[in-house]
Amino acid sequence: MPLSLVEITQRTAPATFTFLGETVNLDYYPARVSVAGPFELEAAQKRAMAAAEEAEKRGEDGVAAARRVMAEFVCELLAGWDLVENKAPDGTPGPRIPVTVERVAQIDPGFLGECLTAIFAAARMGKAERTPSSAPLPRTSSRQKRAATSLKKRG
Repeated sequence: MPLSLVEITQRTAPATFTFLGETVNLDYYPARVSVAGPFELEAAQKRAMAAAEEAEKRGEDGVAAARRVMAEFVCELLAGWDLVENKAPDGTPGPRIPVTVERVAQIDPGFLGECLTAIFAAARMGKAERTPSSAPLPRTSSRQKRAATSLKKRG
């Protein structure tokens, strides 16, 4: 059966990190993480600052506007996590916090930064599951490149 684009784009991979002494498990979309991830993060931070300035000019909450922009960036990459709303006195976890812009914007920016760091680290380490059909192509040798270039010149 052929592979579909939806299967590729909706595939998830795990990442973990520790925050306040607890292990946080999350799933992210590897197809949405590019090698330019840290630069995209920097661009999102600049958009957040610009959104804050614009909101303040309109007399609105600049911090909320900035948090929303960063939440949009996080939600684009994040498929899910085991972050819960609360824990019962016996340690039983409460409901999971949904990965929505509205809810993520309310979460500590330091925690979200750790989420992004874990995602980028996992993506760099190639933790995304690879199947033979998604494995990288073998490198082309210099000799092969020269031969290909020679053929192109000949026409």
